[in-house]
Amino acid sequence: LALPSVAEIQSRIPAKMNVLDYFWGEKSLYVFSLDQKDIQGYKVEVKDSLLLDQINEFRTRVFNPFMGEHDADFIRERNEFARLSYMLRQELMPDELIAELAGFDRLKVIPDGALGYLNYGLLLKEKTPEGTGYRDMPYLFKEQAISYAFSIGQWWHLLQKGSIKLTGKDDLLAFRPSYPETTEEFKLELATRKGVGPLYYSKQEIEQISQYFDAQIFEEEEATEKSFYQWASEFPLIQISGHAMIPD
Repeated sequence: LALPSVAEIQSRIPAKMNVLDYFWGEKSLYVFSLDQKDIQGYKVEVKDSLLLDQINEFRTRVFNPFMGEHDADFIRERNEFARLSYMLRQELMPDELIAELAGFDRLKVIPDGALGYLNYGLLLKEKTPEGTGYRDMPYLFKEQAISYAFSIGQWWHLLQKGSIKLTGKDDLLAFRPSYPETTEEFKLELATRKGVGPLYYSKQEIEQISQYFDAQIFEEEEATEKSFYQWASEFPLIQISGHAMIPD
């Protein structure tokens, strides 16, 4: 597929959305910021090994949170998370870029390489005073709704396809698998994200969404992998009210 021009891309960017397209070179990181009217480029000098180590450490702190017994250890770990999150934000999104994004409420991130492993929403817009709780930190997701694409070309292809046309019949295929109830022994495993527990509102989720679509629903024991592959190609929309696990 032929790649679109910058003007063509800008013509399809929705209002109040900014697109960040990254290129990770040998010595520098480049980020291009696009909206309907403007394009800006930023260059950040990085050391590949250092940035990669920071990304891996950040992911470890997100997916394997500290579970120590002492409050002082917990506070120290929380402060270290804040320091690392803010440092990564400064490297990947310079302050000038953050100021530019102030007028946008949607952000499309097109990462490069290991940047694709990052949850940009958990990066901190501002430096956080020590002692700030996780709930009160200035995460980027509080500023913009963030979504991702693999590349400009892939995103452009999706835009060209346009909206899904619904027929009013068999529009939605919905799955709601069941998960074991949480036991005392299982709580630590859940806290460290090494296991999955029940999703208590998944039934209400399926019931509510089925009010707007003609849905075929598979629940609990019927929500199997076999049923998914058997029916997935027959529906334009698929809803899975379940956990997602992606191996690195």
